[in-house]
Amino acid sequence: MVKIPRGYDPQDPAAKWFLHKGRYVNHMLTDQEILDPDFLEKIVEYYTILKPLNDFLEI
Repeated sequence: MVKIPRGYDPQDPAAKWFLHKGRYVNHMLTDQEILDPDFLEKIVEYYTILKPLNDFLEI
């Protein structure tokens, strides 16, 4: 993105985040968490938590 989208204050300190080309969230998992039988449920839980952030960032 080259400039701040219309409707957002370019002087806002958080406006710089619009200029990044990619965004990601990272959560380290232990080997035990990956091997846990409830691993899939945990991943779905993480996704559910992050979905609103993803929706917000899809401008």
